[in-house]
Amino acid sequence: MNKKITGVAIFTIAILAMGVFAFQGAGRFQIDEETLAQMEETRTNIEEAIENADFETWKNLVEETPMGDKMLEKITEDNFPTLVELHNKMKEVKELREELGIEMPMGKMGKGMKNGFHRGKMNPFE
Repeated sequence: MNKKITGVAIFTIAILAMGVFAFQGAGRFQIDEETLAQMEETRTNIEEAIENADFETWKNLVEETPMGDKMLEKITEDNFPTLVELHNKMKEVKELREELGIEMPMGKMGKGMKNGFHRGKMNPFE
């Protein structure tokens, strides 16, 4: 069950970051600034709902995302506290990585594949 929730959390981050990738012209996605602003607002609201452990708000926001139905198949009101816990631990890990000056292998979220695997950046210490 925890592996499924971890996968969904990573999937959630990927979906929410897709707007940033699209704006940067990565791949075939191109969106205007208004759409990007709406996506960023949704991402922020989803993150706040998780941080506030507010399942109903989170669910309503996620339902409006492109892959919301898939997420809602995995995350229920019963296991939502585990997603909250995972989110909090991921924030803690991010803070510790930043303290040590270590990036994720794919580069910082928001830079996406621009600085990721396709450029050969696999060393988190670069």
